[in-house]
Amino acid sequence: LLLKALLKQTPETHPDYPDLKIAFETMQESCLKLNERKRDVENMSHFLTIKARTGMNFIESGRSFVDDGRLSIITEKHRKGSQKVKFRLRKGRYVLFSDMVVFICEGKVIAQISLTNCQIQEPKIEAYPLALLLVARASKLILLPNSQAEKENLAKAIQEQLTRIRESKQNREMHAKRGMPQRKMPSRGSSPKISTGNSVSYDCEYNGKHKALRLPSQCNTLEDFQKQLCILYQLRSFSVSLEFN
Repeated sequence: LLLKALLKQTPETHPDYPDLKIAFETMQESCLKLNERKRDVENMSHFLTIKARTGMNFIESGRSFVDDGRLSIITEKHRKGSQKVKFRLRKGRYVLFSDMVVFICEGKVIAQISLTNCQIQEPKIEAYPLALLLVARASKLILLPNSQAEKENLAKAIQEQLTRIRESKQNREMHAKRGMPQRKMPSRGSSPKISTGNSVSYDCEYNGKHKALRLPSQCNTLEDFQKQLCILYQLRSFSVSLEFN
């Protein structure tokens, strides 16, 4: 703050201004690195605390701690030969990671659910109007916050992670599409004689010998065509001239 105030009061024409600016930017960068390091240490401390309490290690690349707190979950028990469902209330502590929710009761992890492909819903359970339902494929977890405000905050925190996961997936798919090679057909007006969904067939002639060359649809650059043509005619060199009709 002192450097910032000093830099603000120093005219740019002053001989000390460049040194003050460098000092301020260096200090600012150092503070950002220290704050980032502090967050990493705090994040790791949560993982180590959970491991000490439960004996389970949830450390994984890309996973970070988001929030935790005390609440209850509702477990379902289906009676044999009956459509009635018996609900059981379990009190404990939830831990929200960037990609999953874990529930700890009496020092044991009794429930966990991945947030990948997960949906958050409000189940209609008359006895538990504050319930939140997390559904991910065949897994589901019913959380029971202690108040309406806690329910809204928890739902918001989980929804933020779901949105982040969805956007991250969309970005990966977008980058993957951008990285795919563009499909290029051989130049100079060549045209395949036979085309199917997965392959293309060419009628080829070399030194009076006619042969059919079938290539997969992905193998459609001029260089690929040359290599496959040399293999077909058992040529030692790939440097051959091509002429398309």
